[in-house]
Amino acid sequence: WGCEQARLGSMGDSGKVEHRKPRSGTRKRRGSVSAPPTAEVDTNLELRKFEKDAETMAFLQQTLSSSFIFSEVRGADQEALAMAFEEMTQPQGYTVMKQGEEGDNYYVLRSGTVDIYVTPEGAAEPNLVLTLTDKGHFGELALMYHSPRAATVICRTQCVLEVLDGTSFNTVLRRAGMNQRGKYHSFLREVPIMQALEPSEIGKVADVLVRQEFKDGDYIIRQGDMEADTFYILYEGHAKAILDKEFKPSVEVKQYAKGSYFGELALIRNAPRASNIVADGDCTVVSIDRSAFVRLLGSKDKTRELIRQGSTEYTTTGQVVTPGGRASEHLVGGNSESVT
Repeated sequence: WGCEQARLGSMGDSGKVEHRKPRSGTRKRRGSVSAPPTAEVDTNLELRKFEKDAETMAFLQQTLSSSFIFSEVRGADQEALAMAFEEMTQPQGYTVMKQGEEGDNYYVLRSGTVDIYVTPEGAAEPNLVLTLTDKGHFGELALMYHSPRAATVICRTQCVLEVLDGTSFNTVLRRAGMNQRGKYHSFLREVPIMQALEPSEIGKVADVLVRQEFKDGDYIIRQGDMEADTFYILYEGHAKAILDKEFKPSVEVKQYAKGSYFGELALIRNAPRASNIVADGDCTVVSIDRSAFVRLLGSKDKTRELIRQGSTEYTTTGQVVTPGGRASEHLVGGNSESVT
């Protein structure tokens, strides 16, 4: 849990609210939020390195693996990032960071207890919103958006903190983002529906993709869902389309592999989902929401024609109807066929 959750009054697994006050507070108003400019980050910067024992490395790597912030940092990059953390021990009562001040570090709590306070705008006294014990992280928002600290964090007990300086934090995030964007760009170039787009347009699509992971048997799309606002591309693994038929057993009507896409018909027609899409083993999808879809894809006549020609629809009897109008009982689909 980070301070953005604390600001909203959320509570982590170890959180326990008590009515305590920090020794000092601030009534400064939080500044506007804006993404850090690319020019301010040197992606070739060599990270600092602090020697660690195996236990500390395992703790940090596990923490990084479970953090959405560093979800794209893997392998050797993750190891280098873990080595860049510096361990610090702070006494009871120490103020780790103060609301309204400039942020310079990102913190992971390894042991001890910290209290997180937020002073609402116009209030004279701070509120204790979250308590973390032996786990948790904080300090990321100020570094990511170049905004003042959103909360005050004070050590209730002596604490051991793993500390990452802001320059290393943003360097790693920017580097991971650029690497992932490059991977998405190469992947999208092989997706048939994207081949009508210019390279610069594919780059824009790569920037707005949202990655999701599903376990075997998870529903990615549910038949009949009226809130059809997302278009999906299978990034890793396999999935299958299952059609629910009234008074008859459900039937598998299509299989998907890497590069297959689904969900685009419901976006174009603003209609309910035509079938279930279910993970066939663990899989990963990338998705685009309705507004981005219409802006980047729906405005392209050639792309809309590709969708129309490549789409597969279903009759109420469960038959598959191909673009030419021919019906069949079962279909194993290629990249550009869709059932939703």
